[in-house]
Amino acid sequence: PQKYRRKILYLAHDIPLSGHQGIRRTRQRLLQNFYWPGVFTTVQQYCRSCDPCQRVGKAQDKGKAALRPLPIIEEPFQKVAMDIVGPLSKTTRLGKKYILVVVVDFTTRYPEAVPLSSIEADTVADALLTIFSRVGFPKEVLTDQGSNFMSALLRCLWEKSGVRH
Repeated sequence: PQKYRRKILYLAHDIPLSGHQGIRRTRQRLLQNFYWPGVFTTVQQYCRSCDPCQRVGKAQDKGKAALRPLPIIEEPFQKVAMDIVGPLSKTTRLGKKYILVVVVDFTTRYPEAVPLSSIEADTVADALLTIFSRVGFPKEVLTDQGSNFMSALLRCLWEKSGVRH
């Protein structure tokens, strides 16, 4: 009957279980149990006049970014990533409350972590020199461009050692 159509449309479209699924899905849900002449037009008009649907808008497929081939890194420690973690709540007996999570090698995924007492540029540079004296300087370093990695001292270190940052 005509008097129940509004309630049926509400149940097929508006309640949380229905989820404002749009014209096509509302029509499919409704047609599982109900039919009346002009049901397609009625559902279309109801969904187009639904206030929450109009506010949120129709979901758009944004399209995917094109894949790019990644360069093959053939020798370990050519390209490394690094960051600093801290301050940590529990410190070591030596007062080290930061960790330079440095040198996650892109080839081997080998991680290395060095405890630091501060994140001043000179402390970070000393830790890096200790690591790089053992494994060699990388060709490229990836960081979050924090101030400790972008300091004049570290920029000079990158430049003098031929590291791209």
